Amino acid sequence: MEINLYAPVDCEVKHISKCSDDVFAQKMLGDGIVVIPENGNFVLPFDKAKCSMTFDTKHAYGFKINNQLDVLIHCGIDTVKLNGKPFNPKVKVDQNLKLNDAIFSVDLEVLKENQITSETPIVFDPTSAEDIQIVGLKEGKYKKGELICKVSYKTAAPEKKENGIKEFKSKYQLAAEHFVNAVGGEKNYSRVYNCMTRLRFNINDKAKVDEAKIKQNELVKGLNWNGDELQIIIGGECYKVREEIEKAHDYSGSTVEVKAKVHKSVGSIIMEGIAGIMVPIIPVLMAVGIFGALYAITNQIGWTQNLDGLDKEGNPIFIQDVNLLTVIMYVLQKVGLNLIGIFFIYNTVKYLNGNTILAIFVGLLLTSRIFFASSGDPTLPDQWKFGQLMSEGNYGISGWFLFRISDYPVVIKAYEGSVLPFILAGFLVTYSDKWIKTWMPSSIDVVFRAALVIFFTVVPVLFVAGPILGLVEFVMVMLVNLIGTIPFGFGVAIFAIIWQPLVLTGCHIAIAMTMMLPIISHHTPSPMLPAVTVAVMGQLGVVIGIGLFSKNGNLRQLAWNSVPAGVFGITEPIIYGINLPKVKPFIIGSLASGVGGFICGVFGVVQNSVGPQGILAVLNYDKPMDKVILLISFLATIIAGILLSFFFYRERKNEYKYSIKLSKRITKLLKKMEFENVQSWIEQADKLSLEFKNNKEIIIGYEKYIQKLTSIESKIARLNGIEEKVKTKLYKKATKAQANEKLDQEKIDLIVNKYNEYSLADKINPLNLQKEELIKENVAMVKEYKETIKKLEQDSNKTVENISKQANKVELLQFKDLYWNAANTVEVGYGFIEEKKIHFNKEQKLNLLAKA
Repeated sequence: MEINLYAPVDCEVKHISKCSDDVFAQKMLGDGIVVIPENGNFVLPFDKAKCSMTFDTKHAYGFKINNQLDVLIHCGIDTVKLNGKPFNPKVKVDQNLKLNDAIFSVDLEVLKENQITSETPIVFDPTSAEDIQIVGLKEGKYKKGELICKVSYKTAAPEKKENGIKEFKSKYQLAAEHFVNAVGGEKNYSRVYNCMTRLRFNINDKAKVDEAKIKQNELVKGLNWNGDELQIIIGGECYKVREEIEKAHDYSGSTVEVKAKVHKSVGSIIMEGIAGIMVPIIPVLMAVGIFGALYAITNQIGWTQNLDGLDKEGNPIFIQDVNLLTVIMYVLQKVGLNLIGIFFIYNTVKYLNGNTILAIFVGLLLTSRIFFASSGDPTLPDQWKFGQLMSEGNYGISGWFLFRISDYPVVIKAYEGSVLPFILAGFLVTYSDKWIKTWMPSSIDVVFRAALVIFFTVVPVLFVAGPILGLVEFVMVMLVNLIGTIPFGFGVAIFAIIWQPLVLTGCHIAIAMTMMLPIISHHTPSPMLPAVTVAVMGQLGVVIGIGLFSKNGNLRQLAWNSVPAGVFGITEPIIYGINLPKVKPFIIGSLASGVGGFICGVFGVVQNSVGPQGILAVLNYDKPMDKVILLISFLATIIAGILLSFFFYRERKNEYKYSIKLSKRITKLLKKMEFENVQSWIEQADKLSLEFKNNKEIIIGYEKYIQKLTSIESKIARLNGIEEKVKTKLYKKATKAQANEKLDQEKIDLIVNKYNEYSLADKINPLNLQKEELIKENVAMVKEYKETIKKLEQDSNKTVENISKQANKVELLQFKDLYWNAANTVEVGYGFIEEKKIHFNKEQKLNLLAKA
């Protein structure tokens, strides 16, 4: 399509690249022209348009042409600082205009007095249409209303259908299409997944990736390469883009092999695994947390009953004795947790590019309720026989007997609520499938391969992994019993500290059941169970601390979103979404739990019944004083988590302290190597660290700028999310109305027009301009920062190269990457770039430690 662009005022016209402002000149806000006005009376320079935005300071106006193309007219450079003084707006938001209608006037003399250029960029938003081009522009002088040039563009989505409804595609759908195309198509990547802030593609051929095109998308904050992995930095919305890619593309079936593999450290592989396997499960865990909270609330107000608890007489509550609402609420909160392993095996196999259908089948087998067949009354150890169904009373273990350790039976059973067995099964499914493909004839492959994969997965998990986990559970139970004997409250405190790490192993279920059985069977109170709920509060306190103190808008929002689930005892969204990936918050939360555990232990708090968790766990205690002390322990634990977050959690590492730590690490290595001139290295390292220290103010200044920028971006993202949600709802309503033959045309038109015209542009565009002004105001500072970082990187590289040469140890050159981390702590801490890792293989370690 083409539109005409006329002179909005008597003026001189230049191409946008000749604008004195780099933001406009480099087309960061789109292609266009720059107008130098001879008077201050501006009119609409298009045949027709609708005003979509007016900025508070009256210097910038947004228009929408053909309900598609967004254009910005920005009068003057840095005019925002005048707070609207020389401007007089002539239009309002949502006003329809035609050519030469007045839009605003400006007193050019005021601009001159303040030494502000009157250059007026007219730029077209590249996210509103595709392939925008300025056609036939001739620079020079024009009279108001004269044709300057034409602007051609392609619609980003189909225009109107015959029914008058514009087809709706969310920005995430458009971004997904844009990214897949820009990385070279679906055949040029073997895997796509996401972490909290990044969309990650494993690229087959880097030459086919168009980085410049990727950066054109409005969601993109930056790009980073980690070997063959392309990381598109988006923020908290990245998972929505990944979901849209999955809907449209079978990305797991790449036909191109990656030739060059990058060696990664074990830690790096584990963290990538956490991102690829665990992060996509977070929305499910959030939903489970909400349903769990609702179930706990309805239990307390008497609408439902707790199917995991006891009635007033101390007897178990059976499903046939409760109402339908109880059953529904129980299923909504229970299934997601009990069958969590299925999500883990599915994502593990998906992450490894395996057969996800087989993964689901194996997951269902390993959680099969058939394994829960009733075995009748508990049996004695001398009655246990290999392969027979049995039940043990003291530990609450039932299943098909394999062997025993003393009176502890190791059995085959279902792995409800577990994680590790399913991750292991995921690896077995993927690699056994790939192995069988290498030798099985294609003529019988479709008949036998799936059965063999299931056999080679399920049997080892049941007969090998199961017994191993049984041994681990036995050790853990013995350890917990031993910890329980530690006096003065320290036993409960230690147990509270280690509980969440136990949750990660999956052994917590057996341990919890061991502690619950005396309550269920003999109504014997438990002095250790309070630690379980207290441990939840430790993780909750830390995530509240992150929500309060984090300067990262995306992380802060995710933290607050996970709080409600934590309040009612569901920690999975907190652990897997925030605390565990960042490691230190998880450790802090575990340590904070020791405070509440100690309080409960000192005052001898005991749990009397099995019931709700989280804040409602107080209802599981009979003595009023126990309830009070438990609540005090909750509060103390949460406060401890918040305070520990304040003192120990940092958005990023301190570049100076990090450089000192690196120099000490190298010094220690040199001494082990008996390097003769260690003092020379210490002097070089001290000089380098001092350089980091001397540039502290520049780095902090840049960090403050990033904090402001991400804060604005998080507001924009929130409004975009609201707009997407409402727009989707209105689109469905409009299409449904259009298909309803009973509705009259007037009502249909009202519904359709409401959808077509709905927009939050009046709220979003001022924020976009605020972001633009922030970027412009800090151009010089950002340039200085980048030059400073470049020099720090160069000096660090030179210093490391010198010591590597002096010590004759090429392995020391790897420390360049760690000094690079020190120089880039802001970008690393705020998720713009990936932290680099170093890895020494066995041969390199031996060579390093050999005498220099």
